[in-house]
Amino acid sequence: MIHCARIGADTVQRFLKSMPLAEQHRVVFKSVDDSTASGELSVQVYSDHERLMRSLKIWGLCWLLALLSVPILGAHWFLVPGFLIAGPIMGYRRYHQHSISVKVTGACPRCHSEISLALEPREQLPLHKYCPQCSTPLHIVDAATES
Repeated sequence: MIHCARIGADTVQRFLKSMPLAEQHRVVFKSVDDSTASGELSVQVYSDHERLMRSLKIWGLCWLLALLSVPILGAHWFLVPGFLIAGPIMGYRRYHQHSISVKVTGACPRCHSEISLALEPREQLPLHKYCPQCSTPLHIVDAATES
């Protein structure tokens, strides 16, 4: 019975170890009239093992799609080579992606409403966005380099 509980604890520990690490970074929202407000940038950071697994998954998916596109008459002449070439390229790009931006939250410096903006994974600071409430252009920069 104790041995079985030990296996369960190891499994949970391995699972938690394989999850990406979530980090929060302080940012500053700047509007066109030079008013500022603070906010946070949420980032997921991947370990070497997680990056390797993510790259192998996308590479394998591309090659699986190449295999599945073989019986498609006519289209297989460009689909198969395209997926075979895209696999290593996308795997390489995914492996070298150490972290991804998830969202940025804070208050608009002009209308003072709380905003939360979803980000594309490859978006990096500094960012240029618009407030969803008042449509004010916002310049989002790292608080450490702001001074």
